[in-house]
Amino acid sequence: MEINAQIHALRDLKQRIGNSKWNKINIFQAIYRIPTLNALYRYLKSLEDNSEKKWLHNILKRLAREKILGKNMNTLPSDDSLLTENYFSIGTEYNYIENKFN
Repeated sequence: MEINAQIHALRDLKQRIGNSKWNKINIFQAIYRIPTLNALYRYLKSLEDNSEKKWLHNILKRLAREKILGKNMNTLPSDDSLLTENYFSIGTEYNYIENKFN
């Protein structure tokens, strides 16, 4: 999956959840909400060569360049346990009828 498609998926997520929620979530919570990015991150993490950190760094740089970096995404968390922790506290229920997150 090329980086343009990954950024497009993140931009789409930002539009669906709105700016206020986008600025509350961190990069891991955003990745968790997009199944392809979640799978890619887990694959890169399994390679044991820190390629997931380089990938995350590239994603964050590109988000900043395109001016869609959330306020809570300025720093890379040191522990990826955030990928699953506190996920449900942001309002993750998806409303398929209105095609948006609650």
